[in-house]
Amino acid sequence: MELAVGIELCLECDRDLEHCHGTAIVHLDGFSECSEDPDCRLIAAAHWFQSLCEQEACQSC
Repeated sequence: MELAVGIELCLECDRDLEHCHGTAIVHLDGFSECSEDPDCRLIAAAHWFQSLCEQEACQSC
């Protein structure tokens, strides 16, 4: 049997900084939403990744 060892390192987590590991989907009007957590209220810049809604085949814009 082969064991997998995963080590995750997040400097923002270690420093207790407000951030999100999800992707912020930024809409044409500037509103952004998180791909991971519908209740996330952080700005797009606080997400690890950002994507334009047109790249995500957004139906709401």
